[in-house]
Amino acid sequence: MKGIIFVLCFFSFTAQASSFSSFYQGFKNAFYLNTVERGIETSNHVRLTKFGKIGRIFSPDASATYNDKTNTISLDETLLAIKDGKRQAVDARIILTPNYSGFSTVATIFHELGHAEVDIFIENEKKLTDLTLKHFYKTKLRPLYRKYFKGTNPWTVFHEHFAYYRTDLVETLSLDIMDLIMENGWHTQRGTCYLTPKLKKMLADGTSLEEFLTIETSKKRDYKSVTPGYIFVRGKDLNLAQVTGSDAEVLKEAHAHFWNYHQEFYGFPKNITDIAAKMNKDPKFNKLKQCRENLYRQL
Repeated sequence: MKGIIFVLCFFSFTAQASSFSSFYQGFKNAFYLNTVERGIETSNHVRLTKFGKIGRIFSPDASATYNDKTNTISLDETLLAIKDGKRQAVDARIILTPNYSGFSTVATIFHELGHAEVDIFIENEKKLTDLTLKHFYKTKLRPLYRKYFKGTNPWTVFHEHFAYYRTDLVETLSLDIMDLIMENGWHTQRGTCYLTPKLKKMLADGTSLEEFLTIETSKKRDYKSVTPGYIFVRGKDLNLAQVTGSDAEVLKEAHAHFWNYHQEFYGFPKNITDIAAKMNKDPKFNKLKQCRENLYRQL
């Protein structure tokens, strides 16, 4: 009997193995990650489905939810596709759109998948980083949650803290990429460029063509400093800003652990300058450079 159950479970996981492959490959390219190994591995253990009628009653506006009892991710039907007879999540780049306007939906999906990662990997201490994070929860975060968020299950708070950190990380990167696109004078929908005040000044100062074609930013941002202000748990808004004194240092350390986790398993860009450098090597911005070159030679 156990053998039959194992075979059925193995078949179920195998059938779902590629359910988030397209999503994560697009996610990797859109945010210039080094790897999506953990995300793909997570999808081997998660069932993907569309929202049912009951699911829509409890989550009428959600684009994605996670059921921890069945390790199931439910997505809005518009975010699903059928490939080789199997249901899969749409490529994250399609959801994002060229100008990243769909970033909130992508962040929500990554948030919900974060819950699955906690259940599958961190709770079971699969790797040293998982073990370290769970130990930090037990020794530092659990007492802090109990002190500030009385009446709320601390493990549930941890789940949401971790997941909302991911939301903030993806939303921060998305907004920075959107700013970079505008700062560098690119109409993503039209496929045309324009001279920003900065670019006009560069031309007036007699900048070289090579410098004029370089995608760059004057903005400063270190993604290690991303800090969620609020987390939403079981109908309650929990304000992390109320944590003060030495406890605030514990939160800071927690976010450093979260960052290290996402560096190891995803390789997020370290700062906005890193993103600009990767955008310069991204073929999808060749049209921007060609458009700029045309402007340079006309003036």
